[in-house]
Amino acid sequence: MSGQTTYAFEQENDTLVVRWAGHLEPTEIDRLYRELKTQTYFHRGINTLWDFSVADLGQLNYGDADSLVTHFRPEILDLDGRIALLAPGDAMYGYSRMYIALATNQREDYQIQVFRNESDARSWIASGRT
Repeated sequence: MSGQTTYAFEQENDTLVVRWAGHLEPTEIDRLYRELKTQTYFHRGINTLWDFSVADLGQLNYGDADSLVTHFRPEILDLDGRIALLAPGDAMYGYSRMYIALATNQREDYQIQVFRNESDARSWIASGRT
């Protein structure tokens, strides 16, 4: 089964919530990002919550992570909002930590964290608002 992705913009929080289900593949992430870029609410400073709670890692490997970082670092990370990765499972949590390590390798001021529960992720996002 290919990836099934849903997303919703929560205006009151200025937060985009993206929820993944099914196989997580670089082509699906790329398709989603191109779609998101066309939305008027996708702007500099937007916060994002990427929920991988029911995503399937499938055949993703280190090379895929490096490719995703290379492609998305300048486009998603440079939006300057807070990015919370929700990954309750051990495999996705570890993969998310690897992504963060690669993404922050050249710039340490990215506001990106991985969480095991949504409540903590949302609290962290909210703590960055003034």
